[in-house]
Amino acid sequence: MFGSFVLPLALKIEVQRIGEYSLTEEDRLQIDMFEEQTLHDHFSEHDDQDYPWLNVVREFRKRRRIVRAIERCQGDSPTS
Repeated sequence: MFGSFVLPLALKIEVQRIGEYSLTEEDRLQIDMFEEQTLHDHFSEHDDQDYPWLNVVREFRKRRRIVRAIERCQGDSPTS
């Protein structure tokens, strides 16, 4: 399971290192999310709606939306 997640990211990082690819925002989100994913037991019993992998993804996406909203508000403020 993690191989299907990590291998594509590792390849993208290597191809970026040689100058043939630029990581996307989604790539960076997945890289940041990886450590959090390793902290969960993905093989324990769980409700189909409460799968650990999806919970981490949802939480990271929610945080990203909040950060973007704050950045937009700060950009619109008269003191910026």
